[in-house]
Amino acid sequence: VVYDIRNCKQIHDHGNRESGIYKVYSSNQRKLTVYCDMDTDGGGWTVFQRREDGSVNFYRNWKEYRTGFGEPDQEFWMGEDNLHYLSGEEKYELRVEMRNCVNVTKYAQYRYVEYYKIHIYSVVENNNYIYSGNSLAIHNGQPFSAYDNDQDIYGSNCAFRDKGAWWYKGCHHANLNGLYQPCKVAWTSASWYSFDDEHQGLRFIEMKVRPL
Repeated sequence: VVYDIRNCKQIHDHGNRESGIYKVYSSNQRKLTVYCDMDTDGGGWTVFQRREDGSVNFYRNWKEYRTGFGEPDQEFWMGEDNLHYLSGEEKYELRVEMRNCVNVTKYAQYRYVEYYKIHIYSVVENNNYIYSGNSLAIHNGQPFSAYDNDQDIYGSNCAFRDKGAWWYKGCHHANLNGLYQPCKVAWTSASWYSFDDEHQGLRFIEMKVRPL
């Protein structure tokens, strides 16, 4: 067994160029099933979140967000613990792909991400894609909150109010784990404010990471 294959970038570099399900090993040698995006911007992306049809409930507690839920080729969240063990001490970039209810697709991309507390160091723009704006800016440095583990700076509970789990501050410009309700403008919608300058529910969301 080869224990040093820890992410989709390594799989890509070994010559596997087809998007789909693969096995990798975390830093504690736990085998994980992941979805690799081998097509976008050079490939090698490990997908850790996807929203596409509302089939999976994302309004979940802290333990479930730490361990993960759903299936990696469908709607899912990989889990904060798995992300942490996969990344180790490496520096990563984050890419967020989004499509709204009229099928306009945009993206945001950042360098260096930590997961339990999000740290974004720079925005990456690519002229081959439509940039969605930087709705993560106000979340920088924030710990992850769920409705039963409130770590935001809001006077109340952002995760409970906005029906999600996220790196809330007070409360959000991005709420990608909110309720799946495409086109609906609401605090509770799975949304990215700078996509359309409103909290409109998105139809498709995919979050993915790749080593720098």
